[in-house]
Amino acid sequence: MISSNTADSDTDETFEALHADALKYRKDDDVHVTDGEYGMKMVMISLHVATMEPSAKWLKSELEKRGVSVWMCTTALQAGDNYRNEIVEAVKSSRVVLPMINKNWSKSGECEAEFQLAIRTNLISHDTGATAHTITVDGADGKPYPISGIRRPAFLPLKFPDIEWRENPGVEQLSCLTNFVVCNDVTLLEDASGATKADILQQIIHGLRNLGIKVNRLHGDAAFIHMAKRTVSNVRNPVELAKQVIAGIQVQLQNTQDLFTLVSSKASSSFAGANLRPFALTDLKKRYLGYCTNLRNGCEVLWSLEFHIDPATLPADDDRLIIPITGSMTASIMKVTDEAHTQESKASLAIFSNHKAKSHSAIAQLKGRFNRERGLAILDAFQKQDEYGIIRICKYRIILEQDPNNSAENGKYATGLFHPIPDDKDHYIHDDDEWTAVIRLIATA
Repeated sequence: MISSNTADSDTDETFEALHADALKYRKDDDVHVTDGEYGMKMVMISLHVATMEPSAKWLKSELEKRGVSVWMCTTALQAGDNYRNEIVEAVKSSRVVLPMINKNWSKSGECEAEFQLAIRTNLISHDTGATAHTITVDGADGKPYPISGIRRPAFLPLKFPDIEWRENPGVEQLSCLTNFVVCNDVTLLEDASGATKADILQQIIHGLRNLGIKVNRLHGDAAFIHMAKRTVSNVRNPVELAKQVIAGIQVQLQNTQDLFTLVSSKASSSFAGANLRPFALTDLKKRYLGYCTNLRNGCEVLWSLEFHIDPATLPADDDRLIIPITGSMTASIMKVTDEAHTQESKASLAIFSNHKAKSHSAIAQLKGRFNRERGLAILDAFQKQDEYGIIRICKYRIILEQDPNNSAENGKYATGLFHPIPDDKDHYIHDDDEWTAVIRLIATA
């Protein structure tokens, strides 16, 4: 392993707890995929060999320079190996699976098998004790506190431009459930200047750290951002509960792991023991409330989001799984902070603060469909009522939670994700804004 050339100035207590938990994963199992120091690989790269091997080898080399152990089939498998068994062991023992998703990957039976095995291993990791629902952080003040654990293997997908989001069911699931690292070139090595692949590498490095993987920064690597304190609470007040998850939203890659397995388990109806069933139309509640944060022109803005949803009226005996829905989303600014301290951010702070003081809200009209089998509401905004230009048109995804032991609780809690759609007229939006945000939603009606 290569040591770091750049030391972090102080300790990130949340990361240290996540990293220690990652090291425990399957530590005592009889696995055969080893890397000496940890006993198992940190990352498995899933790839279509004919189109992605050079890119994968470059990525593997860069990660290994930073102390991250990586498994990929073309370098790990030797003549005479039972490659299927080796791949199964690699999937089950890696802390993170990094699929390099292009059109050929989506059509490959081998890649599909790897992906489905990773989903199922992730799904049952808490139940089998391979991972913990909660882990304990040793607080700097000497007081320990719990945070949510990460199901493993976790996912850090890298998407290439020759495949559409809805072209493959697995890709569509991931697009609803976790942040993608998106490459605009057909491979990582197409960019002659090297700027694109350097940016992609930094995103991957930071994504791995958010999943508890230790990365030794080299000179030129961006500094790590400390993880927010993400405590587990029994608070039931919807507003207070929603506020508590804002800190977790800032580390989206980690927080979406449970959500990923939730939806993927519904898509895998043949999975034994899942004890899942289609949602009732009444499980999709009429009103959901949530909070989220994002960066706008150098300002961190805290939003209150309220969704109103109206399913189509259907006959009592209509059992279709895809239901048309309409609705609206109302956004209000709750708090705004100047993070950049530039002339532009100061101007934006004044604009947003003025809207907050006057309690201005913006409304987006929504239409889409509710997939009862997966508990997934897919909503596209087609119109906005926003006199002051504080929101932009977005695509929304709302994934309901299901309680197999108490159907009355189905749909009470949900998680949302939105993708802003570029709008040249919305001059408050810049290219470096967050392209997705995760929202914890609570039904209030």
